This record gives sequence, structure tokens and C-alpha cells, in this order.
Amino acid sequence: MLKKISPLFLLSIIIFSMYSCSSTKHINLTVEEKPLPIAKQTSIVSPPVKVEKIYSVGPVSYRAKIFIYNDTLFIGSTNKHIYMINLRTHDIKSFDIKEPIEAEIYADNYIYVGTTKGQLLKMDYKGDIIWKKQFSFPIVGSIVEGGGYLYVTTTNNTLYKIDKLDGKIMWEFHRNTAPMSVKGFSVPVITNDAIYIGFDNGMLYKLTKNGDEIWEVKVGKGELFVDVDSKAELTSSHVYATSTTG
Repeated sequence: MLKKISPLFLLSIIIFSMYSCSSTKHINLTVEEKPLPIAKQTSIVSPPVKVEKIYSVGPVSYRAKIFIYNDTLFIGSTNKHIYMINLRTHDIKSFDIKEPIEAEIYADNYIYVGTTKGQLLKMDYKGDIIWKKQFSFPIVGSIVEGGGYLYVTTTNNTLYKIDKLDGKIMWEFHRNTAPMSVKGFSVPVITNDAIYIGFDNGMLYKLTKNGDEIWEVKVGKGELFVDVDSKAELTSSHVYATSTTG
């Protein structure tokens, strides 16, 4: 019959075994602390923002811009529609012009819109076409108005001055593009006596109102992807512009 084992003897064996099996002769204890719950962060700077969906206008090109005239928002989409949204009542009108739009629409008493197939249209607010002009290259830039004329840029590096009344082309200014470009578009800046515009060849130009070159300056460095797509900014004595090469 086995003799009853003393508890003290059993504890001595356990302690001896632990020290014998450890090369460091230490017992490592790890204490894990329960992480505190993450406090919800609230901003005391940003005011509350109310987001309101006015209307779904379908696919819109990254080149397109919103134009607002007389409390009406104009936007063209690549699903071939012009959308007009009244900003007070949110009433919506849309016209199907059969061609995708990537240019900024211009509007006053009429609506002027360019398409990716090179058409420039003048329309009334009922959607009836007053006149239309066909170009050889897409109109993808901004349509700018100045002194009763429209200034329109096409993808082959050409700026046109067009009579708003009848669509007559007054002149065109063309320069060869760079071997490779990002096909962006500089918005022409119209002053009392000059026009400033950048092209994909890396140049910024100053023109007379008759379309004659006054000067050109190299802005983009190198020969590839040197586009001057920025809108020039003017002060009393300087002109500022950037290129895609920085």
C-alpha cells in the first residue's frame, strides 16, 4: 500500500522541476492589459454639412464643367444630353443632341455646346437649333465668350473665334502639337486688347483680338507631355501659367 504523499513534499518536487527545466532559472510572467475602448472623435472645427442630391445626370466626363447662368445650372454628359437644372425649384430639362459632350457649355439668352464629334450648336431653351458648325476635330475645352464672340478650342491645337449671331468663323489660330501630349485644354483668357492661351506644344501665347501672335514663351520643359493646360492668371505686370511637366 502506498503511503500518503505530503502536500509540502509535492510542492517541493514541482518547484524543483520548474527550476531544473529552465536554463535561465527564471519564471517569465506576461501580463496583458485589456485595451480601452476607442473614443469616438468629434470635430469642433468642421461645421455640419447637408448633402442634397438634386438630380442624376448620367456619366459626366472629367473634362466637363458646370456652368451657371441666371440661376440655372448647365452640364453636358457623355450620354449625349444637355441638362438644365433650376437651382431654386430644382426643375429639370434635358435635350438629346445625339453626340457626347465633354466641353463646358456656355449660355446666355441661348445655349452653346460643343461635342466630341466636332459640332458646335447654338440652341434656344426649347431645344431648337439656331445654327450649327462642324469642325474636323472634337471640341473638348471650355467655350468662352467675349465681346459677342465665342472662343472655342479643338483637339488639334486650334483656337477659333466665332460670331455668336450666325456661327461665322472670324479666324483660327493653330500650332503643331508635341509628339506626345495628355490632350488637355487651356481655357483662353480674354482681356480688352489680347487673348492668352496655352497649347499642347508647351507654349503660352499672347494674341491680338484679330488672332495675330504677339509673343510666345516656352513653359513646358522637354519635348513630351509638355502641355500647358492651365488657365493663365494675369496681374498688372505679369502672366502666370504652369505645364504638366511642373
